[in-house]
Amino acid sequence: MQQSILRFPQAERLKSRKVIGRLATGDSISFIYPFRIAWMIQDSEEGYPLQIAFSVPKRRFKLAVERNPVRRRMMEAWRLHRQPLIDQLRSDGKSCSVVLIYSGKPEDAAYDSIVRSIKKVINGLIRKDLPPARPSPPRRTRSAQGH
Repeated sequence: MQQSILRFPQAERLKSRKVIGRLATGDSISFIYPFRIAWMIQDSEEGYPLQIAFSVPKRRFKLAVERNPVRRRMMEAWRLHRQPLIDQLRSDGKSCSVVLIYSGKPEDAAYDSIVRSIKKVINGLIRKDLPPARPSPPRRTRSAQGH
C-alpha cells in the first residue's frame, strides 16, 4: 500500500456542527454493535469524498483517560480499513459523511472487536444497506410521570 493511503488527513475529519446536526436528526441512523452510525451519502462536491467524526460518550466512560483509547482504536481501525469505501465513493461520484458513536460496554472495547465492527460498517456503507437503529423509547416528561 502507498504511504499516502494510510494517512488520516485533516480533510477527512468531520468538524462542521451544521453537518453533524443534520446527521443527528436525519433518518439514516444505523446500529452495528458496538456502534451507532449516523450517515449521509450525497452527490459529490469538490473535496474529499469521505468525512467522519468519532464519539465516545461520557455516559459509559466517565474519565477521559478511558474514552481516549477507545476513540483512538476506532480511528486506527477506520484508517486502516476505509480505502474500499473511498474507492467506491469516487467511482460513483458521491460523498459520504459519517458519525460513529461508541455505544457498547467498556469491556467490549478491545481492538479486535472494534476492527470487526468497523469492517461491517464499511461494508454496509459500500452496499448502502446498514441495518436501521432501533427507535429510542419516548422520553417521559414530568407531566407523564404524574408529578
